[in-house]
Amino acid sequence: FKFVHTADEALKSFRDSETKKISITLGVEGLHQVDLSLAVVRQYYALGVRYITLTHNCDNPFATAASSVTGGLPDKGLSDYGRDCVKEMNRLGMMVDLSHVSHKTMLDVLEVTQAPVIFSHSSVYSLTKHERNVRDDVLKLVKDNGGVVCVNFYPDFLIQEGHSDVTIEDAVDHIKYIINLIGWDHVGFGSDFDGMPCGPVGLEDVSKYPTLVKKVWEATNATEEDIIKIMGLNVLRVWKECELVSNNLKNKISPIETNWDQRKWIFSEYCKQMPVLFPGVEDAIENKNIYVNHHE
Repeated sequence: FKFVHTADEALKSFRDSETKKISITLGVEGLHQVDLSLAVVRQYYALGVRYITLTHNCDNPFATAASSVTGGLPDKGLSDYGRDCVKEMNRLGMMVDLSHVSHKTMLDVLEVTQAPVIFSHSSVYSLTKHERNVRDDVLKLVKDNGGVVCVNFYPDFLIQEGHSDVTIEDAVDHIKYIINLIGWDHVGFGSDFDGMPCGPVGLEDVSKYPTLVKKVWEATNATEEDIIKIMGLNVLRVWKECELVSNNLKNKISPIETNWDQRKWIFSEYCKQMPVLFPGVEDAIENKNIYVNHHE
């Protein structure tokens, strides 16, 4: 493995090692880990993070999650704070990942972003009607945006109506669907092997990638260049384009300093006895956004 900071570094490492080294970068799954201040996004970038998924399986101050919609909550899409965050991610060269977000959030981001987006692990809604998947209207906007959708292999996101089992063929169908609708430049492998108890039949783990590539190749009459794109070059292209957008924006705009001002800190009574351990507790009575919880 080799830790890399840019798309060019990743490709150079792969070529210089004669394909023997795997390039590694960092990602953050869910902006709840940023919370109050966009300065945290900049700190993550300085640490080597190059993409952030806007939500995980819960809403946060930035956006609505797909899981919330599945649970019956309203789809509020991207908040104003979230819009500022997308703009700051564009300025930094941080890839915006739309896996896990709601349909409206996808649409809102694609309206705001100046850089291509990724879906790091999502599949096709038309084949499997799950809120974690991507609808056709969004797929078409991804093509216009220059982004890429990396197909998730989690069985619940692949199972098709009338199928009793989920197999590697279902993954091929989802990949083919994206290719047929928006082209080879906008599809990749997302897997999510580290986030599922088991994969589809025939696609249980990473050892099955050669089989998947062969099946996609045969099912699409792909060229070698097409296969190179789906195996990683599309994601590297998006990464590089995000860097180019960043180079342009950094000469035009300053860092976006938005903070989220709706957090309510809850302190128990005993915390007032130890203000050094609980910064802010001394202002608990006076500050409208900080209050004492009298009920344990």
